Amino acid sequence: MADVKIKTPSEFVEEESKNLKTHLDNYDIQINKLGFAGFFINLLGHFRYDAFQYYQNLFKESFVALAEDENNLYMHSSIYGYTTSFAVPAVAEGSITFDFSYLPKDATHIKRIVTLKDIVFYYGDIPFSTNTVYKFVEDGNDYYGIVYMTDGTVNYIPSSTSKITVPFFNVEQYISERETFKIPNYRYGSYYSYKFDIDNFLSNLQVYVKIPTKEYPPSSEGDFFDIKKIKYLENRHSQSCFLKEFSSNTFILEFGSGLRGVYVPSSEVTLYKNITHGQMDVSQLQKH
Repeated sequence: MADVKIKTPSEFVEEESKNLKTHLDNYDIQINKLGFAGFFINLLGHFRYDAFQYYQNLFKESFVALAEDENNLYMHSSIYGYTTSFAVPAVAEGSITFDFSYLPKDATHIKRIVTLKDIVFYYGDIPFSTNTVYKFVEDGNDYYGIVYMTDGTVNYIPSSTSKITVPFFNVEQYISERETFKIPNYRYGSYYSYKFDIDNFLSNLQVYVKIPTKEYPPSSEGDFFDIKKIKYLENRHSQSCFLKEFSSNTFILEFGSGLRGVYVPSSEVTLYKNITHGQMDVSQLQKH
């Protein structure tokens, strides 16, 4: 193994010259750098330099903490359970109140239900959203709220009066943007790259692909594609696309080559991007 202090080709050549003299047990020998012996020493020194550099780089790229190549860093991190994550949106705490006394009574209906869904509200100019569905129910003299969570959980919250109050569930600081585009007929074995920019930060991304060779129901947006960071762990049948982050605001989405990720030329793509703010204005909070 080479001395770690030796780092340049000329230093390796000089070391090989010393090694030859040591082997011949003659330190007075003169080596002509233009002759055959000099050529051989230079060749051997540069070969050892290249091998040293190769194994040094191989060792470095084999560990998460040392790797500099992007693909190696993602691959090692994935193996050890580390992944680059989206921005985490702020979570709102509070409650929603609905009072049936403000609705005029209707003698022909004993049971009344008010449903709130796809809720977006603003604190100042900052949007908060939730996919939770809230139902406020008046059934005769009984009042209660029903909360349908996104994971399928259903919560029943009774109320002793017509004024029903239910707490916030999964209310996060984001706004969802929908974007559609069509993939051209790109070459098999290559990847189709789609660049998009966002304001603020990306907290979630969902990708749906409608492949022209498949049939879908009229309301369908296509197949759901997983978002991956590493191409080498996917096969030709994986319904995956690959995300690269150039900055906190600029991303590239790559679609499969047919070797890594399913090949999807001439497909229609729908993106759902959840955008979140990086920080809130504390002065606004103090004023309210």
